[in-house]
Amino acid sequence: MHGIFTPPNKIAHPLGAVHRSALGVVFGNTTSDSKVKETQNFLNPHLKRLGYVQLDPDGKLGKATCGAQAWSFAQDIDMNAAPFSFFEVWNVCASSSQSPPTPITAAAKSSDYQVAVQTLQAKAGDPVVVTAAQQALNVGLKAMGMCAIGVDGSAGPETCGAQVWLIANAGGDGLTQAQRDAIYPKCSVGEKTAPGKCPAPSTLTPIVVEPVPTPGPIGPVGPVKPKISAATMVAGVGIAAVFAAAWHFYAQKKAGGG
Repeated sequence: MHGIFTPPNKIAHPLGAVHRSALGVVFGNTTSDSKVKETQNFLNPHLKRLGYVQLDPDGKLGKATCGAQAWSFAQDIDMNAAPFSFFEVWNVCASSSQSPPTPITAAAKSSDYQVAVQTLQAKAGDPVVVTAAQQALNVGLKAMGMCAIGVDGSAGPETCGAQVWLIANAGGDGLTQAQRDAIYPKCSVGEKTAPGKCPAPSTLTPIVVEPVPTPGPIGPVGPVKPKISAATMVAGVGIAAVFAAAWHFYAQKKAGGG
């Protein structure tokens, strides 16, 4: 079937109807074409947003790409954002076979969800990632003057409480998405212990050590004179007085002939 979708009048094709190979774009090409790949990459976000299976961006032009392109004209898509190559490709697709995009079924969506859950569970609780999460939380806690939590690679009440506290008080937990995924299974249902305020470090009065004076040069040393105490001098004077009195008595006695 050819041209089963008719583009609405809301868009005018800049090149008009031309032969499919005039611009180098060929339907059913076996090698990648950059213009086709650019068109596929433009269509895929809109297919995903509206619940359709995305194209394989392989640069090969076939019924699926042409069908998705024709489908896009009927959607609420801003074609002013489309690359110029989009319209070059359409000039070939307009006269080529087209297959409409395939809606994603509820079963497929459920299967994708289960795969995502299994992937998350496989990553959850990884001790290496949990350890990194705890270290990152401690950076935020320290900046807010709070006590650090234990870093043991296991998401417990302290880890979960620190995350909740930082989100509420610092505007964010400072974790990567992988770190959040690692602690989420426990923190989503487990107990949470809020971090405590760390006391400010005590201020110690500095001890001032006076500098030891440097001794000056030592001059020449003279003869040392013995020092005589006052008691010694008094005793000496007393002995001299007694000796003088005795000598005087002896002299008088001798002079008297006695």
